[in-house]
Amino acid sequence: MKYSESWKIFDKIWKEYEFKKRKPGYLIDSFFEKLRVKELDDFFGGKETIVNVGSGSGRWSLPFLRLGYKVTNFDMSHYALLVSKKRCRNLKANYVRGDAFAIPFKNNSFDIVMSFGLIEHFKDVTKPIDEMVRILKPHGLFFADIITKRISVQRLQSWINYCLYLFYVVIHLNLQKIRKSIWFLQKDYFENSLSTKEYLTAMEKAGLSKINITGIRAFPIVMLPFFIERFYLPVFRLFGNFFVNFDRSNTKFSKFWGAIWELRGIKQ
Repeated sequence: MKYSESWKIFDKIWKEYEFKKRKPGYLIDSFFEKLRVKELDDFFGGKETIVNVGSGSGRWSLPFLRLGYKVTNFDMSHYALLVSKKRCRNLKANYVRGDAFAIPFKNNSFDIVMSFGLIEHFKDVTKPIDEMVRILKPHGLFFADIITKRISVQRLQSWINYCLYLFYVVIHLNLQKIRKSIWFLQKDYFENSLSTKEYLTAMEKAGLSKINITGIRAFPIVMLPFFIERFYLPVFRLFGNFFVNFDRSNTKFSKFWGAIWELRGIKQ
């Protein structure tokens, strides 16, 4: 799969997307999401307008709409925008379709540009980052998270969920799904394996200052049934400060082990 065609895979995913309140791993995933939104709200504090580039299902737009930010969902996929409209239907948001290589907004349009799981799908990240910074107002905030091809807790998570899914389809004698289970280990879409240095260089060229790249989320999100998660979620809450400290530690270990690389900067 060529990197330029990854959006077509996601277009198909969003076309077939179904909302499920309690997917396997839902409670732990929600736990980490709440920690993250709180920390990002502190980072975004004092700003007003956000554009979510590669907004997908609108999952990350929704909490910021609820917090009172003015959010624009921007995505290449028509179906993704339909899904995000459904998710955010009770809140006022803007929806724009377009290409991250040529974002159809004027210079200096937004206080905050954010993206979740987008930039890793490009071999050359210079142009999309440059476009995202272009539409930022002076002193505006740039934020992106990326999941790249590397050894990390994310790789461990993929193997665990692959084994759990395989176990599930076998005990239910649904052998037709066994071939589909390889998706956990080998996705249909492109993910780059660029280094933090290469991302740093692209951000500096785009005109960002006070750049920070760190690794976050130290624990795998395992696809376990809801009734099992209910029992160990209280334990996760006890260690909430540990997870927050890991995310903000900015160490070599966090960059190695963290599931996600988080990129931040301020437009000069």
